This record gives sequence, C-alpha cells and structure tokens, in this order.
Amino acid sequence: MRALLIILAALCMGSLRAQPEPAPDFALKSVSGENLRLSEYRGQVVLVVFWASWCPECPQLLDDLQDLYAETGGKGLEILAISVDYLDARSARAAAGASISYPILLDVKRDVVKSYQIEKMPGVVVVDRDGSITAKNLGPAALKADYRAVTAALLDR
Repeated sequence: MRALLIILAALCMGSLRAQPEPAPDFALKSVSGENLRLSEYRGQVVLVVFWASWCPECPQLLDDLQDLYAETGGKGLEILAISVDYLDARSARAAAGASISYPILLDVKRDVVKSYQIEKMPGVVVVDRDGSITAKNLGPAALKADYRAVTAALLDR
C-alpha cells in the first residue's frame, strides 16, 4: 500500500522516475554564512528548490513551501532553496521573503543548477531519504505539483 501511495504521489508531481538516480551532491554557502552540503541531509526527504529574483512565480512557490515546511517541521522534511542569481546574501534573503525559515543557498557560479539540468524557473527536485531523485518539476509544473502528497508518501516510507 505504501508503495502505491508513493507512485500515486509521484504521478501527481508529473515526473515519476522509472529508475531513481542519485542526486548530485553539492556544498553551497547559505545566506547565514554557513556551508551546507546535500549529503548532510541523508535520511531525510529534501526538496531542492531552484529560484531566481527575476522569476515571477518564485515568491509564491517559496511561500507555499514555507507553509509545508512549518506543517512538517521536525518530521524528516528539509527544504533547500537555491538562488541562481548573482546576489549577495542580503539581497537573496530579501528576494526570498523575510518569512522563509528554511535555508537559502547561493549558487552564484551556477554549478549546481547545471548539474541538476534545471532549464526553467522555478525548479523543484524531490530527493528521497536514500539520496535519490524521485521527481523533478520545472517551470509551471513546479507550481502545480502536490508537494504535500509527495512528501507525505516519502515521509511515511
């Protein structure tokens, strides 16, 4: 039953992966100045969100994910919001909105966005507890995806 829920949730996301692929590891500086590495979150479900200040849909997605983060806080879900702008930490924090409590990371060299092959903003990559990409949504699909269903299914696993 649990596997069926995961499949249904991934189908809702619109990009079920037949063969989960390992999520490329990365280390980026956060707006608070610390270096964070994706592999440090192994054992948790991670939404890696790629956004930019020039993306008109990004603020709404970041706010929606903040609500999800608050609802699931401490239950194994992490969100890493990666700014692909050439912004400094203060500008990135302002662009994301003051109410965002999950980490905002800076990819000014755009190495991470390239390694994840993100071609449209916003982009959301769902990484399961084992460090594998289970879903990827870009552009409008990222706004329409049901992240609550997907994360609930993965957190119940």
